[in-house]
Amino acid sequence: MTAKDELHSLIDELPQRELATARRFLKYLRDCESYDDPLTPEEVAASNAAWHAYLEGTDPGETLKKVRQEL
Repeated sequence: MTAKDELHSLIDELPQRELATARRFLKYLRDCESYDDPLTPEEVAASNAAWHAYLEGTDPGETLKKVRQEL
């Protein structure tokens, strides 16, 4: 079964009250921009640095919190 076949089956199984929501969501997915471009080396490095900071418990958002408190 292809992904489209599975989606068609899922839609067929949805309760009537959920069809409008499903339609809006599918239209949203159809219309949203695609972000399939590969990351640049700089983006990969920044992402890795942020992830490691998170794992180490250093919250990069902490600085923003301090600025907000000062304001």
